[in-house]
Amino acid sequence: MRVLFLIHGIQARGQEIFACQLADHLEKLGHTLKVISLYPGEFQLPFPVEHFGLTSAKSVWSPGFWKKFQQLVIEFQPDIIQANGGDTLKFAALARIVYPYRGKLIFNNGGVVGHYFSNSVQRAFYKLLLKKIDAAISISDHAAQDLARLLSTNLPQTKIPVGIPMKRELKTAETVPYPVIVHIGGFTPEKNHEFLIGAFYEYHKIHPEAQLWLIGDGPLRREMEVTAKKNLLNSIRFFGSIPDPWSSIPSNSILLLPSKIEGMPAVIAEAFINKIPVVATRVGGIEEMGNRIASCVLIEPGSQAQLLAGMDYFRTLPPLDMEVMLMDSKVKALKRFSMDKVASSFLEFYKKK
Repeated sequence: MRVLFLIHGIQARGQEIFACQLADHLEKLGHTLKVISLYPGEFQLPFPVEHFGLTSAKSVWSPGFWKKFQQLVIEFQPDIIQANGGDTLKFAALARIVYPYRGKLIFNNGGVVGHYFSNSVQRAFYKLLLKKIDAAISISDHAAQDLARLLSTNLPQTKIPVGIPMKRELKTAETVPYPVIVHIGGFTPEKNHEFLIGAFYEYHKIHPEAQLWLIGDGPLRREMEVTAKKNLLNSIRFFGSIPDPWSSIPSNSILLLPSKIEGMPAVIAEAFINKIPVVATRVGGIEEMGNRIASCVLIEPGSQAQLLAGMDYFRTLPPLDMEVMLMDSKVKALKRFSMDKVASSFLEFYKKK
């Protein structure tokens, strides 16, 4: 099978990383994969990526690039064209309207599309774009329900969760003699870094030896660095984007994810597999991920009290109880989020359509 993946940018974002990991897995199974990024970037993704040429959001509307995409499809002759978030759906659908191309266009819905509509015109526009796809894959029940409000009822749809390559298992660093709170994610409004730093400030008053490690980049990073410097310069560390962050994260860390909105963040599944406990907001697909996983404490969005209580729960748990809980969570996560299982689900869906 020949499969063409479109990603938004060459960046350290969950949707791009997962698409490339899936491409790598499918290629190892004997399929022919090509990954095209609409926008440039410098992050080292886990699969070779070609920059298509777009340099700004305005480029999405360029007929010249639509024609170029049609030519790419003619040359590569994919059976499946998969749009993976960001501007990929918009670009692929617009190109198909003006310059029709063969190949089944599938939208891989990794988030909550409706969250980004500010008016009825945008909503109507996306409903028009979705009429040009042949099928849709959603990452969670929450994402599927959101997308269903925009899709035709007879369009083939399925739900496939995020998958984690098992080679990433057990790569955490050694235990350190102080509490480490970790956040992995881009510095964007939905990740809620300001709330996270505020909560850590309160935690630090009680546990002055604790450190907050922020891994990732994004438009709000500089602003958050300024916020951190006001009070906790030596206790909050900014690492930027790291290709394999788990190899640097101490094994006695806690992952915090106080997001305002999420699809199904792979970092949570990776934390389970690496035996790192998680405190995360009950939004998007996170609740599905934490279902029956004891090492995941779910909190209500914006609740600093619940966030601090979750951190204290893991900090005070007896070591033996913690180890049993983390191992049980790991076993469940390995079954639920195995890339072998997820890739098989994608292939099965591709072949049915």
